[in-house]
Amino acid sequence: LHPSYIQRGQWALYPFVRADLMAAAQAALGFDPPKVQTAYDSITNPSFEQVLEYIEECKKSPSTTIDIETAHRKIRAIGLSKSTTSAMSIPIRWKGMRNRWSYTELCLILYKLRELYDSPTVKIAQNAGYDFLWLYPLIGFPREPIFDTMRAHALVYPEAPHDLGFIMSTHTDMPYHKDEGRESTSDQELWDYNNKDCIGEHIVYEKLVIELKEIGMYEFFVGFTMPFFRLTVEMEREGVLVDKKAFDHRRKIVSRKAEWLERAIT
Repeated sequence: LHPSYIQRGQWALYPFVRADLMAAAQAALGFDPPKVQTAYDSITNPSFEQVLEYIEECKKSPSTTIDIETAHRKIRAIGLSKSTTSAMSIPIRWKGMRNRWSYTELCLILYKLRELYDSPTVKIAQNAGYDFLWLYPLIGFPREPIFDTMRAHALVYPEAPHDLGFIMSTHTDMPYHKDEGRESTSDQELWDYNNKDCIGEHIVYEKLVIELKEIGMYEFFVGFTMPFFRLTVEMEREGVLVDKKAFDHRRKIVSRKAEWLERAIT
């Protein structure tokens, strides 16, 4: 965060700007050298057999991150991470948006991803509605448990930004990488970017679980926030029937009440 945010009156961000400045000063003066990022296994351009094997490993993992990359209204890659130290970017399109797999191979990969969706592993995603809506026509909607890091962060830090770049800057030691993911990047750069997202989200997930429990909001998150999220995704996907007559009638009532309240306070 740039200090000018505070100058423009966004005082809710002061703790984050202050923490950034303190960390930078301590590192510059040698009091607290920057922490070395934990190494992780970044698997890119895997073989068909490696893809199936990794999905099986994810099914057995307590938690799995799912993150997609898109371009030109198509999915370019599907990223998975079975832990905070391992991620695989599964290419769907490469070399100028050509299909990476044969029709039979792609069908089997999607079938295995559907099995992952049906497994008891926690499905982690950042702004999960985006990824899950893209994948919905291919593999449906995942069964619970689901953990959206964006929504969890909004509960713990309601006044802070909730984009992945910001969340990773406060919850991980990973270097900032969100400027790397562009439609014009090479396949390899995109796969590396995809895996960084997956690893970052997995680290954030583990820390947000602890923070939600510390403030007594974990049960609310898993019992209300995420089930309600599922409902909103289904509404966005399927649409909602609206009684227009009842809607117009109710709108008039609310408008009259709002006018009355406005007169009462002025």
